[in-house]
Amino acid sequence: MDDTGNPYLNKAAGQVEAIGLPPTRSAAGDEERLERLTQLRDLYVEAQELAVRGQPHENLDWILGWRRDLTQDPLAFHSKRIELISLWLEDLVAELESPPPALEATESENRSMPAHQSRYVAARKLREATKLFLKLFRSPQ
Repeated sequence: MDDTGNPYLNKAAGQVEAIGLPPTRSAAGDEERLERLTQLRDLYVEAQELAVRGQPHENLDWILGWRRDLTQDPLAFHSKRIELISLWLEDLVAELESPPPALEATESENRSMPAHQSRYVAARKLREATKLFLKLFRSPQ
């Protein structure tokens, strides 16, 4: 464990080693990825609060949410899991960009309504965080 509390980094003797991961990953890269993943998780939780329950993106709770396995390295996503996360996040963004069911009939085009506006802002933030997640996790380290 390093001085930041990250159990997946060991900074002994000035050398950073990611436990159970190829030695080609850099400490700076891992720290940025972990920071962006944490940001993505926070945005996911915020977006979930605005979303309709019972949608497929709820399965993200098992990967990003409160049901995730805390014993696994959060940076060791396999490519198929990265793509799955991306698809479910895109579904969540699309849901947030559309009017909530209760507002659909009367205010479908009015983005100034507080409830719809907060959904739209959350969708925009989540979309940007998802793009950055894909950039950082898809590229070779």
